[in-house]
Amino acid sequence: MKIILVQQQDIVKEALIDCFQRQQYHVVDLQQKMQIFDEIDSSQPVIMICNEGCLTEGEYAFYQKVSVVNQIPMIILTEKNNRLTDGLPEYIRKLRRPITFAKLVQLIEELQESAVQSSYVCEQKVIKTKNWELSMDTYELKIAEVKTSFSPKEMVIFFRLAKQPNTVVTRDELQEILATEVVNADYRMVDYHIRRIRKKLVPFIKFLEIKTVYGAGYQLLIRE
Repeated sequence: MKIILVQQQDIVKEALIDCFQRQQYHVVDLQQKMQIFDEIDSSQPVIMICNEGCLTEGEYAFYQKVSVVNQIPMIILTEKNNRLTDGLPEYIRKLRRPITFAKLVQLIEELQESAVQSSYVCEQKVIKTKNWELSMDTYELKIAEVKTSFSPKEMVIFFRLAKQPNTVVTRDELQEILATEVVNADYRMVDYHIRRIRKKLVPFIKFLEIKTVYGAGYQLLIRE
């Protein structure tokens, strides 16, 4: 298990590193924001621990986005309740300080167990079928030798639909995913990006189509 410490106060960070190493966890003290992508790209299970009080609004949104898009568990240490995790995935948890180290380890173990049982693969960045390939790394859909590109916002929505093809994904869930990319995202924003994705899928309608399920959400229809 790799523990990534994000924006921790020095005295807290030293205590956490010492305690985690005693538990034989691999601990990483994140020095630069973009370093997170190198650290999560590993075969080890990963959990991020953030200190909410040390994060700006932009940093908070960034790490939350990393957690949601890559389905990486995140624990948020806080002294206030102004940023709720209601509606976010189960693998994002908030702990109000002060807390004991034993309680923190217990939550880590719960999240680790939940990640093992999850139907999602945290490292999954590519979805392949016999006819097409969708990549989060390149933001591209490839069918035969034809490629089309998506914006980051379009890709997080499209990738979520593609993970469970022929299954309805609610607008609420897509809105929550998009909210990690855009402040004050609403249904209209979801619908806007769905329309853009549909336009890009027109050349591939033989294989892929996004269907609106009225009153429920959207589903990606796969035709092999």
